[in-house]
Amino acid sequence: MGRLDIAARLRMARENAGITQEEAAQLISVKPQSISNYERAISRIDSDSLIILCEKYGVSVEWVLVGSKPSSDSSLPSGLSSDESALLNGYRSLSRQGKEYMQQTLAMAMNTYKKTDCISNVESEDA
Repeated sequence: MGRLDIAARLRMARENAGITQEEAAQLISVKPQSISNYERAISRIDSDSLIILCEKYGVSVEWVLVGSKPSSDSSLPSGLSSDESALLNGYRSLSRQGKEYMQQTLAMAMNTYKKTDCISNVESEDA
């Protein structure tokens, strides 16, 4: 894996987290141009900064460096359906405000459309 692959994954992780280059720069006390340089493989990011950004982006350092998640990483459920995967990827691409909106929408949907309620309604209609 080359530096360009690392740079591309770093950029993808930032964008999926809905974080701007300016926000990322503030997290590690550098100029936004430095973030751009890391993401274009012009300069290398130091390990401490990489760890901070990975934590904020919600990705593992291993994924950024080699393109795979650690075998011991159980933060994501395995076996997601294509619908679940699409929802998760869509959520990750939202801005912070978009994510907050989706969390509120999910909470409302969970209160209104509980799985047990739907099963009870189907069972009562069949009776």
